[in-house]
Amino acid sequence: MGWYVTRDGAGKVAGRFAAAQFEGQEYLEDGATDLVAASLEDSRNLKRAAIEAAYQAKLGLGLALAAGAPFNGKTLQVDEESQAKIGQIFARALAVQQNVAGLTWPSGGFRWRMADNTYLALAVPDFIAMAQAAADYCAAKFYQRAALKDAVTAAADQAALDAIDITAGLA
Repeated sequence: MGWYVTRDGAGKVAGRFAAAQFEGQEYLEDGATDLVAASLEDSRNLKRAAIEAAYQAKLGLGLALAAGAPFNGKTLQVDEESQAKIGQIFARALAVQQNVAGLTWPSGGFRWRMADNTYLALAVPDFIAMAQAAADYCAAKFYQRAALKDAVTAAADQAALDAIDITAGLA
């Protein structure tokens, strides 16, 4: 059996895992002269970094919206910057829906740029539905990431740490 390893800046093994956790890891067979046991805390830190990278990658893929009008199966960008923008326009949509004086919505719908760089013109209820779908999706990923990080903290040994499946945890 061998290990997937990560090296520190000096080239020493800084963490080892039974399975590849992220790109750039080297595979070493047991007994390799430079395969030294990294501390469990070092391995935890590497696993946390891998979880964060996988979380950001998952958000970067976007949220596939429902087929048919008004979303036509488009993918909504839900990275952290997009989430903030969605939240801002969501607040406006709610205020317009409640007839707050002085606030309007474009008559042809608010044009929102999708992941494929096309625009959808959304009426107030449609934008609210889209924002709610994004909020639900992002909240689910946030709590999945938190559960993975909690499992890393609770891992009693390297085997328990290796058993944490990031891909399944962020499904």
